[in-house]
Amino acid sequence: MRFAILVPLLALSGCVVPEDPAGTSHGLPSLAAVQDNPRLALMDHVLAEYFASDISSRPTVCASATADGTQTALAPDDESALMARYNLLAPLARCSWTDAGWQDTRTDQPAIVFNLHEFDCATDAQCSGFASYTSGQAASMSTKYTMRFDGTRWRFESDPRVLMEER
Repeated sequence: MRFAILVPLLALSGCVVPEDPAGTSHGLPSLAAVQDNPRLALMDHVLAEYFASDISSRPTVCASATADGTQTALAPDDESALMARYNLLAPLARCSWTDAGWQDTRTDQPAIVFNLHEFDCATDAQCSGFASYTSGQAASMSTKYTMRFDGTRWRFESDPRVLMEER
């Protein structure tokens, strides 16, 4: 009986992103605790998943949002807040789209750009949006995230069945 309960709990624990993945947030408070900026909370969640992975050699990483069909930089304060959390995150101005895909303008090496799109909030406590990334010229499939503010923090659920191609 104890084994039947333990296995599902272990499976669920694999879906949790640590509050301080790989020491990248430098002890800063979670951005998921800020109710009035759900888009920033979602980008933080997406980046935390990436930086918690065991990739040994990371390209330059940038973040963007698409609104009205145009991919743009995050608001300066949002971009700064994320760069304070993730020392490997660069401003979008450092990533440039070329014939070879996204590249770091300083090094001319490939870059990866995470993008939020179709973000919408039905209420102050319920939002949804899609996240994807482009590395070089290869674009990932988009994953839909639904978010709910529980009174203390945003909670995220991804729906891997609802996917669409970005670009």
